[in-house]
Amino acid sequence: MKSQLKVVFKTIPAFVLLLFAACTNEDQRETNTESITAQLQGELKLNQFAGKKYSENLEVNWQTLNTVKLDSTEIYEFDIDQKDTIKLESKLFREQLKYKLIALKSNNKMHSYLVEYFSNLSSKYPNSVSELENFTGTLNVFELNGQFLGQLTVLKGKAQAAKNEALLENLKNTINQFYKPNTAAKVPPCIETYTAALIVTEYQDVYQIVSLESTGVVLSIKYLYTKEIRTYVSEFAVTGYCGTNVDPIHQVERKATYNRVFLEEHIEYSDLDPCSKEVLQQLMYGQTSKIMQIFEKFGVDFSRYNVIFESEVPKDPVPASTISLAKFNYKIQINPNYSGTTKLFKAANILHEMVHAHFLSLADNYGSTSLINNPNVFADYPTLYKLFIDKNYKGETFDAHHEEIANSYVDAISTALQEYNKYADPNNVIPYQTYKDIVWGGLRGTPIYEARIKKGSDERLRIENRYASEQTNGPVGYTSGQLQNPIGKPCK
Repeated sequence: MKSQLKVVFKTIPAFVLLLFAACTNEDQRETNTESITAQLQGELKLNQFAGKKYSENLEVNWQTLNTVKLDSTEIYEFDIDQKDTIKLESKLFREQLKYKLIALKSNNKMHSYLVEYFSNLSSKYPNSVSELENFTGTLNVFELNGQFLGQLTVLKGKAQAAKNEALLENLKNTINQFYKPNTAAKVPPCIETYTAALIVTEYQDVYQIVSLESTGVVLSIKYLYTKEIRTYVSEFAVTGYCGTNVDPIHQVERKATYNRVFLEEHIEYSDLDPCSKEVLQQLMYGQTSKIMQIFEKFGVDFSRYNVIFESEVPKDPVPASTISLAKFNYKIQINPNYSGTTKLFKAANILHEMVHAHFLSLADNYGSTSLINNPNVFADYPTLYKLFIDKNYKGETFDAHHEEIANSYVDAISTALQEYNKYADPNNVIPYQTYKDIVWGGLRGTPIYEARIKKGSDERLRIENRYASEQTNGPVGYTSGQLQNPIGKPCK
């Protein structure tokens, strides 16, 4: 039995043994790579880096490992992505920066760095420290705990330390082992190292995300404003520049932050009658929020608003009305006596009143601590601006509101109504003009309506019959030649 085993072992083909050895080596390399990756993941402390452009803006892509073997040194490199792009305004360097995580392992010792690359306009960023032969620029070098080690300047692949020579020795020597001097160059390169001023300005771009807390659906992402956080100056080493002076280098860092707003937290409607509540919920929670479409048209910061909807008879017995309770707090009264209407009629009134709430907020914006008595809050609303100039606008008259609606927002509300009514008209058979007539009907009795819609005209008759048809949920205009049937579904 023993001799049989020996025979079998001796007859294994040589290529099988080579394949087995190759697999073993591959497994070994893979295990070693995993070990290196795990070690670097444990050592990297981005939260300890000074400056948000590192601590909050950088993210290592651990799937991009590149390995290079150089004599007894193993080089491991990972790409680092930026969440928000940092840009330079410079006559020397490319607009964007590049980042790498680099580990050098030799004699079981490892030196690891986070490197920030500034590339001269004449050269491109390398994929590896082994490919710097055509690179000229500056490297900011950090330990993985955030300590700044210094700067290496690189001229066509040749690296030298601006300061802190000892701290950068390993990385500099590794880069220079790949250096191949260009002996054929006729013009000697500028090998001097200059010191330039690096002027860094940090900005914060603020966005608002409005979503539904109940479903997580994002309704809108809107840019609100940009504010400057700080500006500071530091020294910067430059090489490969032919000149006596180096212009300041401007670095612009932009950090995007997001104010999250839940629509449910700003609209209270528990005291609405069942039909009005259903319509409001459909406007809020539909495939796209029609209310948010209206506010997107305004370009407003929705997080400042609190709107209460109640089934309550207004002071004037109209279908709906809006009043101001306090700064940025408004009540929309839905008249319960209008119970026989279509849902579309109620939707039109709700959207109309949300416009009033927004216009009331302009007066609240005027005089707020961030806008101290700045009439420019009305700048996008010509009628309201004129009213402010003429009468020191205090939000007490709605005639100007109605004129602004007629001038600028009839289409916005009409489009929202058309989309809302898809459950009753899924194929968009109903003409768009029909929805515009409903919006104009909500302006009846206002000065702008009287001025735009001529008395006795077919247009006025059509609009008023359409509005009355949705209000009564029945046909209107048998004897006038302008018969209108409701296009909305009735309240149940």
